[in-house]
Amino acid sequence: MGGAAHRSRRPVTACVLLAALIAGVGTGCGSGYGGSEAPAPKGPGGNGDLLLGARWKIHWVVSGGTKTSGPPDAGAWITFDHDGTAEGSDGCAPFQARVTVTASTVSLPETQTTADHAGTCPEAHRFFEDRLRKALTGQLSVTAIYDGTMDLTNPRGEQVRITLLWPEGLYGRRWRLSQLIAGDSFLSPRDSDEVYFVFRKNGTVSGKLGCDDFAGRAAFRGEQVTLSEFRLTTDQSCDPETKRQQKWWGWGVGPPKDYQYSVTHDSVSIVHDADSLQRSGYELRSP
Repeated sequence: MGGAAHRSRRPVTACVLLAALIAGVGTGCGSGYGGSEAPAPKGPGGNGDLLLGARWKIHWVVSGGTKTSGPPDAGAWITFDHDGTAEGSDGCAPFQARVTVTASTVSLPETQTTADHAGTCPEAHRFFEDRLRKALTGQLSVTAIYDGTMDLTNPRGEQVRITLLWPEGLYGRRWRLSQLIAGDSFLSPRDSDEVYFVFRKNGTVSGKLGCDDFAGRAAFRGEQVTLSEFRLTTDQSCDPETKRQQKWWGWGVGPPKDYQYSVTHDSVSIVHDADSLQRSGYELRSP
């Protein structure tokens, strides 16, 4: 990779932050990345294609004109899988069901709880659970509200609002670095093919930092991801500038640090301390 293209409103701030962040990148040996998983099966088109394979946060249920909010930090969620199953959590317990997804509808029988939560769930969550189970029964129309947000409405007029939590292919896909965030500054690699992350379901991450491969930990839960233990796993012969720049992309992540993340179907934004001048993180995109 050649030099990096810099877009910075305050370059001094970026340099100070990056100097603190790049300390401690280790070296090692062996391969640190892999290719993407096989493409998902063909969907039914329309909104059904967007639903399948992704994980959705359940925001609220409207029943009888009353809105009931779900638990915080994506405590209630649902996935619609290509194999005709749905699974998720209602905030109290996991559930699963058979599901039929078309371009504009989702059909579910009554969902089945897969764990006993008697006496262990807060009353407010049990109330939400009851309303959600009733609303997610029968044939529901699927309406896209805006990017990454949909409403599921049953024939009785009960409505469930969902927003995208994990896009299909979050795991196993190459997420190329489009921008590194440091305070109010942004740095972009000249060749994003040489700087990318691959997340995996077992809580690991690997990829390439411009010259060398790397490996680390990346555990997604709720609306947070914890990054830790980034280390180089190869020691390739590259020009000194590329070697220096790859420390920026790796940041020398060591002890576990929690980041907030947000997604679209082809992007992931991962930011620590988002409301501070010392914020840091990554903007990742998929081709």
